[in-house]
Amino acid sequence: METTEDAFLGGAVHLTQPKNGYRAGQDPVLLAAACAIEPGQSFVDLGSGVGTVGLCLQARVPGLQGLGLELDPRLVRLAQNNGLRAQQGDVLLVSPEQKVDWALSNPPFFTDGKGRPSPNAQRQAGRQGANIKAWVRAAMAWVKPRGRIGLILSSAQVPATLSALQPSFGGIVLKPLLGKTGMDRAERCLLLARQGSRSSFILAAPLAVRDRQGKLSTQAKSILSCPQNLPLPLVR
Repeated sequence: METTEDAFLGGAVHLTQPKNGYRAGQDPVLLAAACAIEPGQSFVDLGSGVGTVGLCLQARVPGLQGLGLELDPRLVRLAQNNGLRAQQGDVLLVSPEQKVDWALSNPPFFTDGKGRPSPNAQRQAGRQGANIKAWVRAAMAWVKPRGRIGLILSSAQVPATLSALQPSFGGIVLKPLLGKTGMDRAERCLLLARQGSRSSFILAAPLAVRDRQGKLSTQAKSILSCPQNLPLPLVR
């Protein structure tokens, strides 16, 4: 497998990843930025690929106890070489040995039979996979009492995700992600939820990733260029 060396967060994170196939982009970086994890807390990244989410978290917050779970053994080896503790396994089948403060995931955007197929098998596996309800329930099983979930989803997955989270997870924060300023719909969303929370649903202001000229927006550029939080309401 041919690989490339790529820098993220302005060089704070360096990743070896496949030259062809599923490659890390902006989504896992934005998900890590949305996670208000604290020093000493634990996390699991489900479908961790080469470890982008976990390594971005560890670049920003010291002393985290992290694990990546990934089906493709080649990506597991790359994640380990990149510096993330990772193991091979199916997200839907692996039971947690120890629960965590945060379960994070950038799940496949399409359920089977939907979306345009990719000729690259690895990229296809990253884009198309299990029913989102099953994926979300698998993530819920990893979370400690009062722990949190962080997901980046296609907007089409949001209704099923909200259904799967009930009744044990509340305090939901949904932040739409616009591909470009002025778009009339969001194709992706960040979603945070907390186990046992009774806080009201929050629809956060959208983030436009690019401006009308197609350049990174000021806020997105700031988040993607160095380790920092994407400010979101943090529910009790």
